[in-house]
This record gives sequence, C-alpha cells and structure tokens, in this order.
Amino acid sequence: MAFVEACKLEASFSVTVLTTTHPNHAFELAQTTKASADLIIILGGDGTINEVVNGLCSIEGENPTLLILPNGNGNDFIRNFPSTPLHSKSPKEILQQTPVEVRVPYLKTKDKKQFFINIADIGFGGHVVKNLNDYRKKYGHGFSYFLAILRTFKNHKAMPLSIEFNGQQKNQYYFMLAICNGAAFGKGLFIAPKKHPRDPHFQVVCLGEVSVWEYIKHLPQLYKGQPISHPEISYHQTTQITIKTQGEKTHCELDGEYFEGSVFEFGISDAAVRVIC
Repeated sequence: MAFVEACKLEASFSVTVLTTTHPNHAFELAQTTKASADLIIILGGDGTINEVVNGLCSIEGENPTLLILPNGNGNDFIRNFPSTPLHSKSPKEILQQTPVEVRVPYLKTKDKKQFFINIADIGFGGHVVKNLNDYRKKYGHGFSYFLAILRTFKNHKAMPLSIEFNGQQKNQYYFMLAICNGAAFGKGLFIAPKKHPRDPHFQVVCLGEVSVWEYIKHLPQLYKGQPISHPEISYHQTTQITIKTQGEKTHCELDGEYFEGSVFEFGISDAAVRVIC
C-alpha cells in the first residue's frame, strides 16, 4: 500500500512488512512483535484487529500503538474514529497524532477467555455469524452475508436468559443482547449511539421480546445512530455483566468472531491499546 511504502522512505523509520497467510496468523504475529515494535499498522478489518488485540493482550506489558487502515468487510471499529486522509499528510505527521487509549474488554466462558475491542452480541448477531461461517464454506465471502441474514431473520427467536449487572438480575426472553465498547456493528448499524471506545465501560443494549419485523422496522434508525424508543429495548451502562442461558449453549460473536456457551462473563481488563486512525 502507498502509505506503507511512504513509511519506508522515512529515514527515521525502520519498517518490517508482515503478511498473514492463515487464520489466527495476525494473533501470532502480534505476539512475536509486541516486544520490539513501537507501532503496528493494521491493514485489515474487524477480524484482523481482533486477532492483533488478542495476540498483544495475551502477553503482559505495554502494547505498541495501533494505526488502523480499514480493509475488511465490515470495518465497524474504525467508524468510532474520524479518519485522516492518508494523502493529505506525511507518515510522520499522521503518526505524531495523539492516540486514543482504549481499555480492552474481555469475555470469559467455561472454556476460555477472549479479548475483543468493539462489540459482543448474544442472540441475533451471534446467530448471523454462525450461519455466515456455514455459508462461507460453500459460497465464499460475497453472497454469504446476505444468505446468513435471510436465514437468521427466518429462524431466530428470543430465548430465555438471565443477566446480572450493577447489582440487578433480570430474567426474561431476549432477542439480542449487545455488549458495546464501540458504537457500530453489522456493517454500520449504530446499535449503541454515542458510545466511544475511549470510555472504559460498556453500553449494554437489551432487545427483549422484539420480533424480527420490529427489528427490521427500526434498521433505518440504527443506520442513523438514533436511540430506539420501544418498551422492549433498553440501554444500560456497566463495567461487568454476566449472562446465563437455562443450561443449553447459545450463539455469541465478538467483533464478528463466533463463540458459543451457556455462561458469559464480560468485563473491562487492565490492558489497553492506543489507537491512531
């Protein structure tokens, strides 16, 4: 990319280009470069960012600054930040910008702990990603997202969940629970209006017994970043939340990466990354 080539021409920079070749490779590269890099430039989408963050946070210590150049399918995390036109400034000027510090959230299940950077979603969004992964094996990336959305709209229903946060416990049917460190997911749906990753807390968006058609009806508001006024939709602020099913596993996604489980514990870790866009 032109920006990376321009960085190579800066006499004061030492640049190494690393290319991912297989799933989870960005995780491995982030681990191996954490100790030596001052800056990691990520050319990729939300999945690549997720891998890099998990690789960095798997090792204790201060993390390199991240410069994100969006090149993925959704690019939702980058929507939280005003982007700088790369052609308008020199690499040195861009890298001298004050980075935004982001405390990194995590999810713990019975089997593992995983970091994420933008949004986690239990219910509808997790179901979409499960179907998307199934379709990608058959049809590749392009048409699969459309098919996954259609299939999930047809089959997904609210399920009984127990949630605990801020000293409260709620037991009811939920269509979707979004645990938001950022504002947007699903290719530009602003599910958590005004939530910015710099703020070290979650905005939890609860969609209770909402039908698929009611969800579709409110999509224009989500694209505009407008809060939805509905008796079954509520917004909450917290730093920790635990979500439990009635014993069976259910669908979850973190930054577009699929998970499943029956108990989900979310929190804000002590780890942080500094982001330039």
